[in-house]
Amino acid sequence: MGGNISSMKAMSGRESSEMKKRSTDVQGEVLTIAEITALYNGNARSVAHRSEKIAPGAISAGSAADERYVTKSVQALTPSAEYIYREIRNLLAQDIGNNVRDEEQCELLLDSIAESEQLSRAERDSVISLLQRQLEKFSSLQPLVADERVNDIIVTAWNEVSVQIDRRNYRTDLAFIDRESYHAFLDRLLGEAGRSCTTAQPIADFAVTPVVRASVIHKSLTPFGLDNLLTLRVSRHQQASISALTGSGLAPTEILKYLVHAVADRSETVLIAGEVGTGKTTLVRAIATAINPEESLLVIEDTFELKLEHPFVRNIITREANSEGCGEMEPAVAIRAGMRMAMNRIILGEIRDARAAEAFVDVCASGHPGITTIHARSARDALNRLELFLSRAEKGTGAETIRRQIADAVSIVVYLQADKISGKRRITEVLTVGGAGEGTIQISPVYRLLPEQKTVAAATDIGPVWQAFVEPLEGFSAEASFTGLSWGVQDRMIGLDERISEERTYG
Repeated sequence: MGGNISSMKAMSGRESSEMKKRSTDVQGEVLTIAEITALYNGNARSVAHRSEKIAPGAISAGSAADERYVTKSVQALTPSAEYIYREIRNLLAQDIGNNVRDEEQCELLLDSIAESEQLSRAERDSVISLLQRQLEKFSSLQPLVADERVNDIIVTAWNEVSVQIDRRNYRTDLAFIDRESYHAFLDRLLGEAGRSCTTAQPIADFAVTPVVRASVIHKSLTPFGLDNLLTLRVSRHQQASISALTGSGLAPTEILKYLVHAVADRSETVLIAGEVGTGKTTLVRAIATAINPEESLLVIEDTFELKLEHPFVRNIITREANSEGCGEMEPAVAIRAGMRMAMNRIILGEIRDARAAEAFVDVCASGHPGITTIHARSARDALNRLELFLSRAEKGTGAETIRRQIADAVSIVVYLQADKISGKRRITEVLTVGGAGEGTIQISPVYRLLPEQKTVAAATDIGPVWQAFVEPLEGFSAEASFTGLSWGVQDRMIGLDERISEERTYG
């Protein structure tokens, strides 16, 4: 490393005017992290509707929880500081055996490179802060990955970063120092995962960590071919419990216990449907954890998301073919292989194609219960999509036969949706699937989320309310329901609060 430092010293007299000026203006609606926090807490809702430029350095201090963003978001480096930063960054890239990992080591490296440059204390702090950020796992995106409110991080260019909070999108003031830094970061992520993103293979989906999944689209597929597109999906509920899901507002305890009972005690197959980011995988993780510890589970998915706390779990990660057309592992092949793996239950991350749908239905109809997810617009639509997949896989098979296969395989359909007002994830519908008579799949409602209602006495919100079409499970406390209403099949209402008073009536 000493030889590289000496060569860098000789170059330190280069004129800083040779550097390209970095643009710091970001067009459109831009929110600082402090503003996002205020918006999320309901203190600045008008902010979301404005549209103006905010200089990345002009970050107003928010609450104590936001301080990490105030000083480490985007530094507008002076030309001298930016030159030194580039030289150090290039040196670190060349010397893969360097041991620079903390602030003190960054300081020493800065002193060895910047002897001929008189940097102010503020300039030195900015350079060191950026160096430390580059050494972190997610580089400039690290604060967003660490923020428990952020579900998705979307990078459309090196200086355009947005986040998704409760299915709402906000642009941030975070950015990489330049385009080269951004692409170096992507190369590192891809390299650590053993993946590539080239013109030959322009799409790469992979797990970065057990809680972060990445999707990279090669710049050749973008209009101007400048930057790769990056999306990071952060799973915030790795070990989701029933109480945690109830606390988040997903559904009352009774509904979640009903699903656990159906899976763990009755060994029924559950199809969980919903749009992107509605909590399907989180729900799978919660109910799968309750399965009898003596059973053997086979989990099949394209990225490692379902890390289950269960003594007997085997995971198969599917993959696409490489650039030579070899090495592909389709979900359908993995599912059929599971029939010879002495498994008691199969869990498929998501049904995405006809072959996977056919294999999953075939396995579950033959006596192996399972759990899977599917993208759909309602619980009924989930069955329709499953039927569509099977019709593509089994060309020439009549609709009545396909529907009978679905009815034999699937017992319960659960639909999740993000509330359009609050953004909160909810279970909006639970259906049971009966037989297929006269060419029609027989379904029965179990729980259904009702439109928000208010008390008669006072126009105050009472939160989400579900209509129950079944009696509560044996041993489940009746206090979890709205007292004052009968247990009639279609008269019973339940809510998130298990201590609902008799004064709450509905009209």
